[in-house]
Amino acid sequence: MNQKQLLSNTASTNIPPVTLQAIIDVLEAEGGYVNNPNDNGGETNFGIAKRWYPHLDIKNLTITQAVDIYYQDYWLKNKCHLLPLPIATMLFDTAVNQGGSFARKSLQKVVGVKQDGFIGSQTIAAASLSNNSLQLVEYAQCRTKRYTHLIKKQPSQIDFLIGWMARVFGVLSRSLLLMTEGKLMIKIAKSTKARKRYIEGRQARLRAEVLLSKSSNIMSFKDVT
Repeated sequence: MNQKQLLSNTASTNIPPVTLQAIIDVLEAEGGYVNNPNDNGGETNFGIAKRWYPHLDIKNLTITQAVDIYYQDYWLKNKCHLLPLPIATMLFDTAVNQGGSFARKSLQKVVGVKQDGFIGSQTIAAASLSNNSLQLVEYAQCRTKRYTHLIKKQPSQIDFLIGWMARVFGVLSRSLLLMTEGKLMIKIAKSTKARKRYIEGRQARLRAEVLLSKSSNIMSFKDVT
């Protein structure tokens, strides 16, 4: 599965590439049709659960439908498009796997704002200001703690623990990589701007030197005549 394959579907063409990649990662983690009686998620396909979408034919759900649901009901609804990409990636996967309310409150906890479960201007500003690796690690810790608490209440769910933990640390790894790449691009942009300013300054000095040289030559010629 890749972006080109999904973008060939008209329903996916308006989704930004970075968002589409996050959706692809979730689709790969969720897999296809599952109806495991021991799984709290119940009947699912591409990670879309029948209990949350009772009106849909889950067994025959298409990947295009799944992509659109993830974009509208998980990415946009949780304001991922307004957050730094590394944080948005973690929030998005958490909302899919552990619920939107928990995902949003976990973000608010790690960025130090009121945990009301609503992503507003205060949460967005705090997330943008504190966009660093420590927050991502703390977020991942919130997720693992929730899994362990769930297993204490429902021991049967321990069968899924290894997969859950692998998923959390996989998303954490991708998010940290996105953060590193973002900082590198900022440095490159700043370096490019600095180099451009240096070149422009150098060119201006050279033009000034040429003008001064011409002026000196004209003055010397007048002195001779």
